[in-house]
Amino acid sequence: MTLETDRGGGPTRGVMLDPSVQQDPKLRLEIGICGVTKPDGTEVLEIVAASDLKAGQEIFNTYGEHGNAELVNKYGFALTDNPFDSVKLNKASLVEIATKQMGNDVCQQRCTFLRDQSHLLEEDLEPFEVLPKGNIGPSLVMALRVLFAPEEDFLCWHNLD
Repeated sequence: MTLETDRGGGPTRGVMLDPSVQQDPKLRLEIGICGVTKPDGTEVLEIVAASDLKAGQEIFNTYGEHGNAELVNKYGFALTDNPFDSVKLNKASLVEIATKQMGNDVCQQRCTFLRDQSHLLEEDLEPFEVLPKGNIGPSLVMALRVLFAPEEDFLCWHNLD
């Protein structure tokens, strides 16, 4: 991909954009995702820099804070050690495992509590995610805390209603 700029007396061409390199924190680019077809039929992506650029200056393009699944799907590449990569867990599978561990009655009581007090068990909301380096997302932390809390803790929460 090349960058064209018309600042400073005519177009400048030949600056390569490398999506695998982090953006320089001193340079802020505002991208209007807008494909433009020039009169000669050439298709270009216009990128507007928020600060002046020198002819031939290297710039870096960022695709945003996306996991590898989305990067591959939208842009056709993945990043090694992507800090935004995550694995989503199926909520029904988690409840099934909790049922095997605690028994049906206890698990159903806690799932009812979670459904009454939150949206944590709704499949399309609050995803249960395992994040890079083994961390887990806040919705999964809360669901596990309620599902596997000691009985005394759970009864205290349940009696708050």
